[in-house]
Amino acid sequence: MNRLWTYINRNILVTALAGMLALSLVAAACNSADTDPPAPQDNSAQITRIEERVDRALSGLEGSTKTSDDAQSGIWVTGMGQVTSAPDIATLNGGVEAVAETVAEARSNAAEAMDAMMEALAALGVEDRDIQTTSFNIYPEYQYDRENDRSELVGYRVNNQIAVTIRDLEQVGAAIDDMVEAGGDLARFNGIRFGLDDPKSLETEARKLAVEDMAAKAMELAENAGVSLGDLVHISESFGSSPRTFDVSYPRLARVEAMDSAATPISGGELGVTITVQGVFNLE
Repeated sequence: MNRLWTYINRNILVTALAGMLALSLVAAACNSADTDPPAPQDNSAQITRIEERVDRALSGLEGSTKTSDDAQSGIWVTGMGQVTSAPDIATLNGGVEAVAETVAEARSNAAEAMDAMMEALAALGVEDRDIQTTSFNIYPEYQYDRENDRSELVGYRVNNQIAVTIRDLEQVGAAIDDMVEAGGDLARFNGIRFGLDDPKSLETEARKLAVEDMAAKAMELAENAGVSLGDLVHISESFGSSPRTFDVSYPRLARVEAMDSAATPISGGELGVTITVQGVFNLE
């Protein structure tokens, strides 16, 4: 079909250019002062040159079209692999917050509460490397005076937040309870994030499943189309997702309940790792 179309285009172009050449010759003859009919001229050489130019132009066009067709040939397919697993670590986000009339008093109260919180975590076996300060802030505290229509400075607020990694998930509930108890009324707890300490093995398994899914889809497409599947000529990982983490958020705790209250129940559920790959197969 492409050759037929090229042949038709060639003949059209040659005919058009030859016609334009003939018209130009007639016009030149009409404008001549000599009234005698012009002598016949041999235009075969010019027509031959026209044909050669058309052939070169169409040859370049055909080559570029072939390249474009080759770039889009074959079977393009996407495969996805997903692996789930129970989490093996939990990150607790909490800390202390103190308000006092002076910065020194607010900072001192917050420091005492945080020290007690750190000691409680150490008693559970949490190592120093698993405790990280995420923020420390000191803010002025204002109160609006309606009578005078202005805000007045009434004190200062000190906020100290930490992220604690718990590697034994059975201790998560106890760690939350002990942190809150140690911090007292200054304790604040902002949420839990479950994760995997080393997700590489899950990513490897998910990637393998993604490639298998891609190959199976390519074979199915080829079979349905009535063609033979060739070699895999290109493969790429479109995107990979890290293990999904789930946050379990709690409102800020303004006070500690009695020690004989029930322990905090925590469930880690499952996490998922998803890998997507894209491949291109030749057709035989």
